[in-house]
Parts: sequence; structure tokens; C-alpha cells
Amino acid sequence: MVLSGYQANAPATPPGDVAQPFEFSPGDSLSFFGSIALEVWPAASLSLSQTGGPPGTELTTTGTGFAPTETVAIYVNHIAGVPLLTTTTGATGAFTVNAREPQTPYGPMDFYAVGLTSGKLGAASFFVTPAMVMTPHTGAPGATLMAQGVGFGAGEAVDIYWDEPRQLLGTATANGAGTSSSAIIIPSNASRGPNAVLGVGQTTNATGFGEVVVK
Repeated sequence: MVLSGYQANAPATPPGDVAQPFEFSPGDSLSFFGSIALEVWPAASLSLSQTGGPPGTELTTTGTGFAPTETVAIYVNHIAGVPLLTTTTGATGAFTVNAREPQTPYGPMDFYAVGLTSGKLGAASFFVTPAMVMTPHTGAPGATLMAQGVGFGAGEAVDIYWDEPRQLLGTATANGAGTSSSAIIIPSNASRGPNAVLGVGQTTNATGFGEVVVK
């Protein structure tokens, strides 16, 4: 959530200021101890070149409304720790920079851009979808390949299928980042040329696609 401003009231006047006292149990009086404070950031704008895709997708990230020539840190999902990248705005307080979506599990994620001088904040949303990466991406029937799934649900089982004719090649388990890895064998009845390999998440029901060129 990005707020462009707020009006603070005296704590005694509902809804009051951004930090309110509450009565906690055990206890018989109002106290600020344990209350929640809302940090308000001046608003800037952040946009992405697309709204969804698998990990590794290259995104063009555009920000406006920051201070001129200030450093902007771009974070993923939370504003803490090491940023995904940093960049510098131009004379108009805008920037455009390319970044690859990091390894994250299936579902919505947020990008945050924070001006380190102005304290301004821009936010944009992205939806992570799965994909299958085959190594190597070519082989003859009977050859063993590594099928890596990315963008699946954290900890979910991923069934791996050869598309035509449809057959189950194995099952892998995704880690906390939604990434799985499993050795598969090209079926003996696979047709020559490009063939699709599918990963189907057993919790999310999301499907990721990869390709193998059969020699």
C-alpha cells in the first residue's frame, strides 16, 4: 500500500493518530506498548513492462516522481536487506532499468522502489508463473535429461509429463523458492523434432512448459 498523505488526529479523537493505545490482557488500562505503528512513505510511481511470467523473466522497470539524481533501491516483496538492484534517477527524477525476476515461488509478488534521498516509495505487482527448463534441450530417444521446474508452489510436488503421446516421466518436489529438479528419460516413442515437456503442480494446479528437440 502506498499513501500519498494522511491527516493526523489527536490520539483521543477516533480514529486518532497512526499509533493508538490499546488495552491488552492481562491489564486494566490503555497502553501504547504492543500497538502497531504505520510508517507513511511519500508516493512515487513504479511500473513493470509485464505483469507476470516465470522466474528469470527480464523486466523493464520504470520509476517516476523521485528526486533528481538520487539513488533508488529496488526490493522484492519486502523493504529490507540487500536490494535486487540500485539505480540513479535523471534530472527529472525518473529512471528506467532492466532486471531479471528472481527465483520465487508461484503467486503474486511485489516490487518496491525506494528513493534513498527523498524517502519516496513506488510499488508494482507481478504474478509468478511456472516454466520447465531442459538441460540439454536436445537428445535421442532413451537419453537422460535434467528437467528443472521454476515458479511452482513452495514445497509442492510437480508431476512431469511428456506431451505427445502424454505419459508421466516422474515427480519432483519444489523447494522453498518453487524450484525443482529431476532426471527424465526421453520416451522411446517420442517423435523427432520439437516436443513439449509439462510440469504440473499438484497443489497450485499450475502448469509450466518446456521443450526438447528429439534427434
